[in-house]
Amino acid sequence: MKCIPTDDSVLSALLAFEGNPNDLREAEKFVFILLTVDNVGDILQSLLFIDEYEVKISTIQHQIATMLEACNEVLNSPKLKQMLGVVLGIGNFLNYGESVGNAKGFYISSLSKLVQFRATNNAMLNLMQFLVQNVEENAKELLDFYTELPHVEEASKYHPKLVKAEIDALNVGIERIVYQIEQTPAEYKTEIYADFFEHVENFLDN
Repeated sequence: MKCIPTDDSVLSALLAFEGNPNDLREAEKFVFILLTVDNVGDILQSLLFIDEYEVKISTIQHQIATMLEACNEVLNSPKLKQMLGVVLGIGNFLNYGESVGNAKGFYISSLSKLVQFRATNNAMLNLMQFLVQNVEENAKELLDFYTELPHVEEASKYHPKLVKAEIDALNVGIERIVYQIEQTPAEYKTEIYADFFEHVENFLDN
């Protein structure tokens, strides 16, 4: 798309040119020939979309597969469940005698707050450090729980809403191409644009 001039003066000069295109410099000649094609902007945009489609689809599929793998790993990791049980136990121990001291569970989002609170009023350790120390002393086999979650780190880089936005953008692109085909006179599809429309229709069929 960058090969189409956006400067009105350049565009007007090329469109007004009535000489021999072979007298132009190669870059100007190329653009001049492009400008003789009806709807060249739409055609180039469609070709660019088709060219990038497979790569984008492959990327989206990889991201979705990675997020699903990560979800399955989190749901089925025995060591992660035990580690979360330790977190719950420590929380209940520290809150013993209070209304929240016999909790049956906790919000996953609260895990990020473990570094914000001290283990006791006078303790030098925050809750995260206290948790690690406790696990090292009493459940050392849980320290490598992350090995049961090989896809989680990569999946954390993706967001379902952004993936959906990418899918929606691809659907809009396909709809635009379909509309372009529907609005093009039949004779164009069998004459100068035959190769283009054959390429586009093969893409849509697939």
